[in-house]
Amino acid sequence: MKISIFTPTHDGKHLLEAYESLARQTVQEWEWVIVPNGAALIPIAIMNDKRVKVEPAPELTGKVGALKKFAVAHCTGDILVELDHDDMLVPEALAEIHAAMVKGATFVYSDFANFRHDGTSEVYNPAHGWETYQYGGYTAHKAFETNASSLCQIFYAPNHVRAWTRSTYERAGGHD
Repeated sequence: MKISIFTPTHDGKHLLEAYESLARQTVQEWEWVIVPNGAALIPIAIMNDKRVKVEPAPELTGKVGALKKFAVAHCTGDILVELDHDDMLVPEALAEIHAAMVKGATFVYSDFANFRHDGTSEVYNPAHGWETYQYGGYTAHKAFETNASSLCQIFYAPNHVRAWTRSTYERAGGHD
């Protein structure tokens, strides 16, 4: 199963860090579709990787859901991995996603850590149900299980990383 990563971006400031996290993956058979929107510049180091495809955003939209759907339309993989321009993946992320999909999963998501500009971890309020643990010197948040409540509230919906099989993504109608 081929892995396609997709990233719309309006700001290339952290793209190199995202790319470096992809370059450190234990699975190296992937493609990365980047959709620059507006004035986003893609660093040369990224452009030189043959696994990377840059597809300029169409003029018709600036909405992130439409840009993600456009990016997916340019992906050729069976596994679709959403990676924001300011995200980084742990080295085993793609291997774990691939293994879960091979075992029959059709949608997977992960725990996550949010970083402030000063490099410290952002911690969500435990009074709202957030549980945390230490990972690599950062405070990670446990993802909520998917249910009607967590899926309809952006604050509790599965965060990143999120990955679908192509067929599940298409059956769900993709991003809107």
